[in-house]
Amino acid sequence: MEPCMLKKTLISVRYGLQKSFEKSHQIDIINDARFKPANDVFFAAMVKIKKEGMGEVKHKEVISKQDLEHLYDSDSGVFSCESPKTLQQKVFFELMLYFCNRDRENLRNMRNDYVIRQDPDGRRFLASSVSRLTKNHRGENTTDDDQEGGRMYEQPGNPKCPVMSFEKYLSKLNPDCDALWQ
Repeated sequence: MEPCMLKKTLISVRYGLQKSFEKSHQIDIINDARFKPANDVFFAAMVKIKKEGMGEVKHKEVISKQDLEHLYDSDSGVFSCESPKTLQQKVFFELMLYFCNRDRENLRNMRNDYVIRQDPDGRRFLASSVSRLTKNHRGENTTDDDQEGGRMYEQPGNPKCPVMSFEKYLSKLNPDCDALWQ
């Protein structure tokens, strides 16, 4: 088990217990004063885990500009819009890059959940039309700043425009199947 997994596991178990107690007994074990000693022990355990160096998250490196250029390079053919396979690869990559911030979470449930909108300057962009629950975004945050989501802007005149590729991909899908990844 990775060191940061211990911290994540404890947080997940606590979250699961919270939901179970709320459902079965209408008790909030995280905010109820009767559970303060238990919560104090939980936070002490989190501090101990961090002091032991087991609470750090190790993020993947950002994709380098050179690697992105190679992917989009017409000679490599990786993101060509001329074959169904590479068009799907390109659209998949761009949706992951702009909208999906947790690996491949929610992929199976993806439908045509995206809409093309226009910003106040008249620039077209693709936006998600649904809120997805993820491990880090469970829907508890109700502030307006979390509602916006990502934007994938159109690049007029660019034959590799991600919005244009997305529209082309949608035009090729079987209309009798609502799955985005066909």
